[in-house]
Amino acid sequence: MFWRALIFLAVVGVVVFFLATHFMNKFNAKKSRIKKNDNLLKQYLNERLSLIDQLNRTMPQDTSIGQSGVKAALRASKKATTAESTMELGMLMGEATTNIERVKMQLRNPNIANPNQAALSILEQIEEINRKIKIAKRERNDDVREYNELVTAGASAIVASMFKYEELDLLLGENDRGD
Repeated sequence: MFWRALIFLAVVGVVVFFLATHFMNKFNAKKSRIKKNDNLLKQYLNERLSLIDQLNRTMPQDTSIGQSGVKAALRASKKATTAESTMELGMLMGEATTNIERVKMQLRNPNIANPNQAALSILEQIEEINRKIKIAKRERNDDVREYNELVTAGASAIVASMFKYEELDLLLGENDRGD
């Protein structure tokens, strides 16, 4: 009888070990993908900051067309590269995007006789970076949702609590729910 109980406990121990290892591998794989997307977002934010700085230098200083929006976007983009939290980062990303959209509308105004072509070209590049940022943000948030589900649901939640895996924050923006 003793040997049966010992064998049973050994089998249970092996199963628990393999389950724990399986879930830890899942947690770490998701965290790795999230970190990859975080790094990609940082790269894109730095590229956008560089382009906004270029746009700022391209805009004529003697006109108010788009200048305040460019300066506001530049300030928000600089702050975004050093944001302390995902919430702050999301808000600053949204603020920069909103200001760039304002500048774009002002520069594409049909009442402007000679629009600044160099500025329009830079704005097109910024739009492309913004698309990449949106995709990276969506992929990151999808991975965070899956990770958080692992951390809070079923048997994986037990493993998560044992090894101190905690939920991560979604990257939210202005008027955004993480979609």
